[in-house]
Amino acid sequence: MIVDFHCHLVPPRWRETRPVQPAMADIEGFLERKAADGIDVAVVGNAMVNMPGSPFDNLALDVVRDWNEFAAELVGQSDGRIVALTGTNPFGGDEMLTELERALATGAFRGVVVNSSVAGERLDAQAAMDFWALADTHAATVFVHPPWEPASGHGIRDQRVLEYAGRAVDVALSVAGLVFAGVLDRLPQVRVVCAAGGGGLAALAGRLDAGAAQAGGPPGGGPPGGGPPGGGPSPPAPLPRPPSETLRRVYVDSCLYSRSALVNAVEVFGADRVLFGTDYPPVDMPASRGLDLVRSLQLDEQEQAAILGGNAVELLGL
Repeated sequence: MIVDFHCHLVPPRWRETRPVQPAMADIEGFLERKAADGIDVAVVGNAMVNMPGSPFDNLALDVVRDWNEFAAELVGQSDGRIVALTGTNPFGGDEMLTELERALATGAFRGVVVNSSVAGERLDAQAAMDFWALADTHAATVFVHPPWEPASGHGIRDQRVLEYAGRAVDVALSVAGLVFAGVLDRLPQVRVVCAAGGGGLAALAGRLDAGAAQAGGPPGGGPPGGGPPGGGPSPPAPLPRPPSETLRRVYVDSCLYSRSALVNAVEVFGADRVLFGTDYPPVDMPASRGLDLVRSLQLDEQEQAAILGGNAVELLGL
């Protein structure tokens, strides 16, 4: 079985009122293309991306509810070919969390999508902790997806750099913040999945370990008395384990478009934590490109099958 973990669709009626890529509203065409690509199951998530010029806020409660109704009906009609991840704004307050809990309770959704940053706030902010507590209660799969205007995108002038670098890096920074804030250690039931192959997290794992080792001061214990020089704020509490070990709990999709980057992701996260994904729609790259990359890795048959579908089957309970 091949499972495409990273896809997006929207209600076809949205095309009447807002800018929507045609492929994202073409359900029949979506299923035909997935079948032609040899993909058995597509995981559709609500990315809640606010495109420039749109009169609608896709992070607003009424829009999230509208998408949830669409996706629940879509899943019911797809004969198992489509599964869905609801979306939520982790900074949206009690009503947004109530809608998330309602959606998860329906059984129509296998997890939840959140943006890696919202209006400059990342997922380790205190205001997001109620969301994380709810996600842990439900042992939810949380897919961290970049917004259109990420916190890391400030000052980027070339749209290509923003799309393929700035947005990806935002995922890495947000999840690194979760690791250093101890969120994943405090909430062991949450399963975090990173879009964009982790956005560079695999390449940064060693630097994060080095940063954690220095968190309590330089080797030798720091200044006399245990506090920082000059009476400034106390250093952060030490982490219970190196960040690279905590990252071993994290899943990443395969949307890296590079064999060496994918090899690095498998080495850092493990073959049991990489999920095949295309990001189509809207990213219109041939699925064969991603499939060929996975198949080009020096993996045994079991590991390859896990990345192409087995990991997603186990993670989502398919």
